[in-house]
Amino acid sequence: LPQIEVVELELEGVIAQSGQPELKLAVLGMQQSGKTQFLKTLQGVAYSNHLQTTEVAYDGFSVKLPNGREMKIASGTDLGGAQHFVRRYAEISKNCDAVIFVFDVYKFKNDDDYRLQTRARIEYFRDMNLPYDRKFVIGSFADKFSGDEAKAKAQDFVYSHMSDIYPNIKAQNFFMRDMRDRTQVLDICKRVFLARYPYLSWIVQGIN
Repeated sequence: LPQIEVVELELEGVIAQSGQPELKLAVLGMQQSGKTQFLKTLQGVAYSNHLQTTEVAYDGFSVKLPNGREMKIASGTDLGGAQHFVRRYAEISKNCDAVIFVFDVYKFKNDDDYRLQTRARIEYFRDMNLPYDRKFVIGSFADKFSGDEAKAKAQDFVYSHMSDIYPNIKAQNFFMRDMRDRTQVLDICKRVFLARYPYLSWIVQGIN
């Protein structure tokens, strides 16, 4: 089977073997970084409202994979990115299979104040009492960088400005993605949920 199909087939196997039909996901992060866009893209729902989210509960939903199979996501909370919501992080992340922190990688590279704010929030995220294999950092708006070379430079910039506070940033828990692209959003899910199960970690290796 092509590599991508192997991942999709094994993902369905993970759900079946875990005895947990719904996977619980928490999406945290900076304001207007694409958190709601991520959830809407995952749901397959068109989304054009870019106003700041406060706190919105959502029902569980099924994600249709390219091979026709389904991945079930449990109900959760779409939490806003304002600073005062940070105190809710632990509650929102409780018993989650994966916790994602999202920031605007384009702003991070080009706005000094935003970079400082993101670093402070990442430090809090780092210190949350969660296993390493459940925490992931996503740099959104990667599409604003034109070409592979610009994206590679942006990624190196993140590494150089994060490694001192988040040493694991260079491991397989950091991705740069466009949250409007369903293929890229599904790729995030495959990576973060497979990483929850160490005995399947070899499947993740080599996927771009």
